[in-house]
Amino acid sequence: MNKLILIPTEFEASVLVKDMHRGEYKYIKDGKDKTILSICGIGLTSLKSIDKIRSKENIHKIIVVGMAGDLTNENRLCNTYIIKTVTNKKDIIKTKHPDPEHIKGIIHDGYASLITVNKPVYTKARKQNLANYAELVDMEGFHVAKFCEYNKIELLMIRTVSDNCEGNLDKFFDKHSDRSGLPKELIKAQENIAEIVNKLL
Repeated sequence: MNKLILIPTEFEASVLVKDMHRGEYKYIKDGKDKTILSICGIGLTSLKSIDKIRSKENIHKIIVVGMAGDLTNENRLCNTYIIKTVTNKKDIIKTKHPDPEHIKGIIHDGYASLITVNKPVYTKARKQNLANYAELVDMEGFHVAKFCEYNKIELLMIRTVSDNCEGNLDKFFDKHSDRSGLPKELIKAQENIAEIVNKLL
């Protein structure tokens, strides 16, 4: 069974892989059952990456691993969750959950709901509004979930909480090669992503 692991950005993947850019992919496990890693991009761009790979490989399962902002006030920084539902406000998709035994030792913090938006969230008013729909927020999860639902591809979505949606993180995402000035929660989130992917192999 061929698996495709998607990480949205170079920043999120920087601990795991070096010199790999958006839209690129590589085989991290070859043979009869392949595992492919791709930096897929955010938003609808992620679907272009999936289509590119599917034109060459028969993909049976997609695993999305990346960061998400916390819309709650429960101090979830650096916690990691399996996404149980993902929404765009208009539609809700229930994602399939793997057997808990299969992910034992990988995910410690349980399940969470996710909303996908088109722009980063860093104001209190927007955070409060989105919290009516989900616990966490990202920019591509719903698009990937909709694609998998339509194409009948098994999906596992894992998010590690990188921030509380209280500040614009764009200035940090440009520093994916230099970690010296990053907040400790972003460093931990990067490390969580690398650890999760390595344990899934």
